[in-house]
Amino acid sequence: MPPGARATDAIAFLAARAERLPLRACRERVALHLPCTQRNVVRSAAATRALLARVPGLDVVELDAGFGCCGAAGTQMATDPERAASFRAPLLAQLAESGATRLLSANIGCRLHFANAAPVPVLHPLEFLAGLIP
Repeated sequence: MPPGARATDAIAFLAARAERLPLRACRERVALHLPCTQRNVVRSAAATRALLARVPGLDVVELDAGFGCCGAAGTQMATDPERAASFRAPLLAQLAESGATRLLSANIGCRLHFANAAPVPVLHPLEFLAGLIP
């Protein structure tokens, strides 16, 4: 990559080309967690919402309980698991109340942290969308 060049988040890249992305209908309720990194660093939260909105029949419930933070915070889930679990708890409660069959999150640390306690599969949004391509 040339000096000064910027990388593009894969979600934003696909959202900019979404009209070329064929997606099957999916009659399912999924929970969406927008990680701190996605909201504050790569800023692709709107792109994620837009991509998921293109799926016919999909019902998306956005998790935002507590601080909206899963508690992974890099190594926090390993170095201070009790504190990390306390951040995750409100989101897991909201997930349980939502009736969602999957949890989507773009950050690997968040996905690992959720997967340790979530009663549903935890996937990257693009992993979920790839399963809907005919």
